[in-house]
Parts: sequence; structure tokens; C-alpha cells
Amino acid sequence: MKPKLIICTIFYQDLKGLERLVSSKHNLDIIFVDGRFLGWDGPPLSTDGSREFLHSKGYEIIDAPDLIEYQKRNKYVEKAHELGYDYCLVIDSDEYIEYYNRTMIENDLLFFLDSYSHVQKYDSTSHNPYQKLYKTTARHLDNHRQSYIDTRPIFSPDNRIIHGLVTVHDPKHRSEERQRYRLDYYKNNPIR
Repeated sequence: MKPKLIICTIFYQDLKGLERLVSSKHNLDIIFVDGRFLGWDGPPLSTDGSREFLHSKGYEIIDAPDLIEYQKRNKYVEKAHELGYDYCLVIDSDEYIEYYNRTMIENDLLFFLDSYSHVQKYDSTSHNPYQKLYKTTARHLDNHRQSYIDTRPIFSPDNRIIHGLVTVHDPKHRSEERQRYRLDYYKNNPIR
């Protein structure tokens, strides 16, 4: 049986990023989680047209305002598991898929490892890469960079690289205000 893969995305006030991500999705399903991050100003849910755009494309949105990043990530992992998917591919709203080869990915996923790494291109201001493809039975317990199945951590520098997938991190569509919020949030919430 081939493993089932779904894209999982957190967003807030990022219509242009979502338009780019949706246009790059390669027939994969996507779970979206909307809501301001804990401590941010602004309305609890996106008001920039993001929600209307996603609804017009037939997507459902999980509302999750005022949570820490890892709590938001758990929302989409739980939903993916509930829907019967085996793996989540985490792609944030400032990222998109540059290259996708379904056959190569499915062949790698047949190893049924807990998590995988993949090639991700970054702009010069971004954070360090981390594993972003993992089983839907995993949960973030205390921050977004650590996932566990039961109590066993699943991320490792030795994770198998998934072939056939390249994503790009590119926040250029985000407003300067949104970028400031992101950097302040990272500075003030090191465990996020």
C-alpha cells in the first residue's frame, strides 16, 4: 500500500503566499490552520482575503488563534491523522514546492520511517532548515522543532533524505509589518 501524504500549512494574513503555495501543490491535499500567534496584535483570524481565497478553492480551514506555533502544528497533524493520511509535509505560507516527483517520493516513503528530511532552498534571512515531513502519529510536545511518537523523539541529523521534493522558503510577498511580527515572535518565543 502506498503511503498517503498531505501538505500542512499554518498561515495568518498571507494571501499572496497562499496563492503561490496552492498553485505549486501538485495535486496534493492541503490542511490549513489560520489564526494570529499568541501575543500578536490584529484580528484573531485573517482578514486579508486569505480565507475567502481558500474557501473559493474548496479548502477547509482550522481556526486556531492565540496559540504557540507548535500548538498550531499539532492541530493539522491531528486532522491529517483523523483523515487517514500517513505523512504530513509541512509547508508554511511563505514556502512553496519547486520540484515534486510523486513516484520518487512514494518509493522513499515505503520505508515507513518516522520522519524524513528534504531539500529546501532558503533566502538569506531565514532560520536553519529542519525536518518537515513526518508521520501523522507524531506530536509536538514542547516546541515546533521537536516531534515525538509516544515519548520517542523522531528528528535526527541522520534522517533519510526524501528524493523528488524541493521546497523554497521565500517571504518576499509578506509585508514589512508581517516580517517584523515574525522576527519579534521568534525572538520572544524561543520554544515556539
